[in-house]
Amino acid sequence: MKKLLAIRPYNDIWLDCKYNNFVGMLINHNPSFKNIIFEMSVSYLKIQTKQKFSSTNVKKNLLEGGLFFPEVSYNLEHIQNLITVKEKQFTSTDYKKLHEYIKNFLHEDYYILLKVDRYFYPNGRDAGKFHMVHPVFIYGYNDYEQCYYAIEDCMHPGKLDYYKLPYSCVNESSTYFIYEKNQTIGVRTCKIKENLPKVSEPNYILYHARETTKNLLESKLFFNEQYDIYYQTGFSALDEFNKEFLDYINMLREINILALRFNSFQQLHGRNALIIKSILTEYKVDTSKGKEIYEDYQTLSKEWEMLKNRTQYMYKVKMKKGKCTNYKECQDRIGKIVSLEREANDKLRILLDSII
Repeated sequence: MKKLLAIRPYNDIWLDCKYNNFVGMLINHNPSFKNIIFEMSVSYLKIQTKQKFSSTNVKKNLLEGGLFFPEVSYNLEHIQNLITVKEKQFTSTDYKKLHEYIKNFLHEDYYILLKVDRYFYPNGRDAGKFHMVHPVFIYGYNDYEQCYYAIEDCMHPGKLDYYKLPYSCVNESSTYFIYEKNQTIGVRTCKIKENLPKVSEPNYILYHARETTKNLLESKLFFNEQYDIYYQTGFSALDEFNKEFLDYINMLREINILALRFNSFQQLHGRNALIIKSILTEYKVDTSKGKEIYEDYQTLSKEWEMLKNRTQYMYKVKMKKGKCTNYKECQDRIGKIVSLEREANDKLRILLDSII
């Protein structure tokens, strides 16, 4: 038996493994949903450095993994409202029932999110090295090849691609959860809701652009209960990152997260430039001001790309030679980027205020 649902990996902008695949589902349903990325407000987040962690080892692991670097946080509520997700927990290693459940829903045209541990994958950056609990996105199966068809970023962080996941790996992962970790196996079925609203309404895009300009100006702490960690928000997250960059980079032992996060800022500003083009088309605004802001976001996208590339190069030099003394160059670039970020946001806020 074999079943495949239509979908393509969505990589225009990075949200996370789950929501990128939800966007892929929506675009497959209606290509106009490619513009749904304009319908999300944004803020910046960074783990607050001066806080009590559950242990010194937790802080050390966060620093070495690059998790103190800032990230782009999208408001994903709109996407959530377009997808029906139901979850079932499996508490035994009756693999036959687990696989039958997944396959039956695939035949009813449901996509699947299955809790797995990437340690048991046949290949990928975590395979056989690190235990990484992850919701793998499944869009089909093939009994002849004894595998599920999945979409994964396990080979390249932040870049989704097709991936064949053997049934045997699911079985090993499930055994680990139940017997080693005393956990259940979560299976979520996902389907697009009926009678979806029209996407890319200009006023809706405008609303989220305004929300973004407000979010970035707000400096506050919020507590993430899931990770037991405080985060700094808005431009103050970038300010703190700028001040502490040298400390973070000298502790870094793994470059993938840093590259992924810098790339997210690069993608964000490419998106922002497209939003400006949309505003210039739909509303009577000062064209010269709009074009200036468009160019600002194009510049910011390139600046984040150059920062990413330069930091990666210097990190490789450090790993090869044991040290790198040129990181100050990157910190100077960050200072320039933070200034450009604020200037672009101020200009956008003024442009949006001019629209009645």
